[in-house]
Amino acid sequence: MKYFTLNDSTNKIDMSKISFGAGIFDNYSKRDDYFRLLDIYFEKGGNVIDTARVYCDWCESGKDTSEKIVGEWIKYSGIERKNIIVVTKCAHPPLDDMFKNRLTKKEINSDIDRSLELLGLDSVDILFLHRDNADALLDEVIDTLDEVKSIGKTKFIGASNWTAERIKQANNYALTANKTPFSISQISYSLAVTTPKECGDETLVCMNNKEYSFYKSNNFPVMAFASQGKGFFSKYLAMDELTKKIQSRFYSEQNLQRAEVVKRLCEEKGASPAAVALAFITSQPMPTSAIIGMSSAEQLLDSLSIPDLELTISDIRRLDI
Repeated sequence: MKYFTLNDSTNKIDMSKISFGAGIFDNYSKRDDYFRLLDIYFEKGGNVIDTARVYCDWCESGKDTSEKIVGEWIKYSGIERKNIIVVTKCAHPPLDDMFKNRLTKKEINSDIDRSLELLGLDSVDILFLHRDNADALLDEVIDTLDEVKSIGKTKFIGASNWTAERIKQANNYALTANKTPFSISQISYSLAVTTPKECGDETLVCMNNKEYSFYKSNNFPVMAFASQGKGFFSKYLAMDELTKKIQSRFYSEQNLQRAEVVKRLCEEKGASPAAVALAFITSQPMPTSAIIGMSSAEQLLDSLSIPDLELTISDIRRLDI
């Protein structure tokens, strides 16, 4: 497994370049199955678990399930806490009103306190704001997060689904006010390209040329969610039926052209499409971690079949059609 170091003046953590996404932990009765997935992931060298306060509110019995199961697995695993990087996200808007501003001090603090309660922890390693909102005052947001960090509830703060421009504005304020800046970002980023419109959610931020230029030029760490494009390349190259969601988000001429290059790279490197798709993320010049969320051990083992696969600059240029 490949790693990168996230650090600032007070903290330092070494993050695996493939993270486990716990957004699939939506049914508590399947806890033992989820535990097995986390066991496999850590056995393969991973050390980052990504969850969120809103996971999995969209399911009938999913509320609080993800963070609760993650917390129980941490106790069950026997792994020292210092060797598990726990990531959670707060301040997500209501699912039926995605443009509502929840980036208030009260709601940020309420979310993180509830997350820590469910996780059974005193602190997380990274706390992300799950969505941005144009009505939020950046100085108040950064001041709140600075307080959260100063009292030890998180080591780092991050921005999830914030544009590069908004991250720059927030960090410029943090610099002038001697506050904690954003250290890392989460956005939708995959070899299978898409847009917020195609995903049906205008509050998402997807990697594009403008965003990429910011991350690369500033060497700014990014965690990529939807990093395998819902398994687009694996399914397409295996001639499996594509779901309507996969088709609407990822079935495009550009991704079909990329699929042909993926096929050739799989043959050249003896790797699966899933491994190549992840390596596209983890081989970028800036620090990156690809978040994967698998519902079966078979899928997880396929994705982690070559966890340290490195694509060359030439390989990435071939894929960057």
